[in-house]
Amino acid sequence: MKRFALAAIALSVLTATSLLSCAAPKAAVYVDPTQTIFAKVNEEFTIGIPANPTTGYQWTASHDTSLLSLVGSEYKASKQAKGLVGAGGVQYFKFKALKAGMARISFSYQRPAEGIVVDIKVFNVVIE
Repeated sequence: MKRFALAAIALSVLTATSLLSCAAPKAAVYVDPTQTIFAKVNEEFTIGIPANPTTGYQWTASHDTSLLSLVGSEYKASKQAKGLVGAGGVQYFKFKALKAGMARISFSYQRPAEGIVVDIKVFNVVIE
């Protein structure tokens, strides 16, 4: 009986693994501003930028809203620094391509109350 139960569990795990490997691949996360992003109309893509909100600084995106829509933004702390006070992570910005063209997404890193920009990152996007 134990062998049957173990065989059933093993078969379940193998089936689940097979199904997960057939799932749609995860979308690429772009982190290099020198790399042009190529997207199709209605396709979503994500840009990841190192950030540390504990300092009070945050990234703000600026882009042509007729070509791109900001779907959402999410901060994830670094797994290596988990539990460390003041450790940074990555801010992820998800965009959707709305129509064909060339777009530029400019990110500025600043404390909102001060308005002093301490870093800028620019990503170029070609929408087909």
